[in-house]
Amino acid sequence: MRVAHILAIVDADFSAAKKSKARQKIEKVLGDLKAGKDFAALATAESEDEGSRARGGDVGFVRPNEWPDEFVAAANALKNKGDLSGIVETRFGLHVLKLIDRLPPHVIPFDDKLKVEIVTRLDHRRQEEASLQYVEALKKKAQIQIWPPTN
Repeated sequence: MRVAHILAIVDADFSAAKKSKARQKIEKVLGDLKAGKDFAALATAESEDEGSRARGGDVGFVRPNEWPDEFVAAANALKNKGDLSGIVETRFGLHVLKLIDRLPPHVIPFDDKLKVEIVTRLDHRRQEEASLQYVEALKKKAQIQIWPPTN
């Protein structure tokens, strides 16, 4: 499935107020889309995904193991070009997806090219997991002080 998305980032460290604000933002975006506003224009203006915003939210073809399971499941549930998802929550935040294209399933012969692609994907996933673990370890060690102190 080739999809576009609009993202409102929600970090695990966000306060309840920040999470609520992100949810209100993505709900407004979804409402605007249902009212007929252009997805690419809204993605360019509202999405917090730096990588896809300039492409109108287009993230390319979604393959399992490259995106969070919730994202893949929501993309897979979209059947017709132009279909919109509801709000999809992942570890990255809140998304609204739009189906751009769907290719029929096909068998790819296992050759050196596919082997290289598999190894590359596994390396990418391992690096991403290591990066997330490293950041979490840094957060645990960090001594954050807010200045000036609040009462």
